[in-house]
Amino acid sequence: FRWAFLVACHIGLVAGITCHEYFSSASVKSEKARAWCEEGHYFNFTSALNGGQSVQAFYHCSGERSKPAILLGHGWPTSSFDFQGLVGLLQDSHYLCAVDYIGFGFSDKPSHPYRYSIFEHAQLLDLFVREVVSLKTFMYVTHDEGDSVGLQLLKAYETARPRPYKIVHHVMLNGNVYLPLAHLTKMQNLLLSNTTGPTAQHVLSARILAHGMGKETFSPPLSAVDAGELEAVF
Repeated sequence: FRWAFLVACHIGLVAGITCHEYFSSASVKSEKARAWCEEGHYFNFTSALNGGQSVQAFYHCSGERSKPAILLGHGWPTSSFDFQGLVGLLQDSHYLCAVDYIGFGFSDKPSHPYRYSIFEHAQLLDLFVREVVSLKTFMYVTHDEGDSVGLQLLKAYETARPRPYKIVHHVMLNGNVYLPLAHLTKMQNLLLSNTTGPTAQHVLSARILAHGMGKETFSPPLSAVDAGELEAVF
């Protein structure tokens, strides 16, 4: 399970502060990311992998609870903000919730020696569904690393008796099941390596990452303004 313990993306937002505190700074210029933060909330998660350390996870829900529910699982190295456009399209007909995994987006970003794990990301989502928003039935849409997190959540879901909720569909987007066959970029390989990852992470600023991804990863490429919004989330 070498690939199950992945580097988190704590590049821009300072560890230990909420997004509300972050956006209170006049130097942070953003409209969409700021609105996403203001519409969201936090909940506590206790990490068994890290000796019971308590951390804060950010989540965003939109729409009416009476409508069909969709849980959204983001990829690496971004966050729930990935789905802000989709939420805008579906919030009139669905209830949509997304969570930033620990180490991503607006959630806490504990520094070394905190251990990040796909398995705990799945536990985080299970806690969120059961105790924070109390979803009984929902569709699950995942992307990129979120697919791996989603499969781990499904494993726990399949073995749970009784099942605490019902997942009616799991839609997986742009995921890699077997890492050795994945088409990773040079930067992804640098970050994934235990040797080069820590150094690359410190060199890679939020601006470089956001504008690089906006140009090379998004289709169509992000405008300079939208890349700046992505930068604010990192």
